[in-house]
Amino acid sequence: MVKLSKPQYKKMLDHISYENLLKKYILKYDLYLVTQKLLKYYSKYYVAMAPAKQD
Repeated sequence: MVKLSKPQYKKMLDHISYENLLKKYILKYDLYLVTQKLLKYYSKYYVAMAPAKQD
């Protein structure tokens, strides 16, 4: 068993609870619709946040 520091441990717990929420959400709704919505949301977000690429 790897010894985790408190912040790492908390991060792990947060991740686990997040995963559980996600699973519940996905079971409740259509997986495809959820992914589409997330992709749309994140692509908008990343386009807004990403600095303009200079080639």
